[in-house]
Amino acid sequence: MELKKLNENDIVEISELFLEVFSSEPWNDKWESFDAVLIYIQQLIQSKNSLALGFFKDDKIIGIALGYRFDWFSGNEFFIKELCVSNKMQGQGIGSEFMFKIEEYLKEKDIKSIWLATDKSKKAFEYYKKNGFSEIENYILMGKNLK
Repeated sequence: MELKKLNENDIVEISELFLEVFSSEPWNDKWESFDAVLIYIQQLIQSKNSLALGFFKDDKIIGIALGYRFDWFSGNEFFIKELCVSNKMQGQGIGSEFMFKIEEYLKEKDIKSIWLATDKSKKAFEYYKKNGFSEIENYILMGKNLK
């Protein structure tokens, strides 16, 4: 399996994988249309500091990590906005292999840390813990709905 940097030419394939994973258990996201997903992925890919990585098996994308690279006082950081592995490939250690390859890539690019947010009640939380991520003491993700 191979890690590759993704670009705008990959938007449709990324969107298909994203929709497959996040429309099913445990996420059950309800996107209004495939076009809405395309727009979202396009926004992630085209942002100035975007970093989009794909994990490929036999030239087919089976995993994506989409996020942003930032310069910070303690060094460059990567914030993962979306990360997933194809439903068919989950539970086989492929996600951990993908994360290992991401970390190798980031180290080569002199990126010092990875940040992300996830739902504690989903199995993704345990996946991240298993792969060396930990809750950051005194940090919490906060949000506000504007209705």
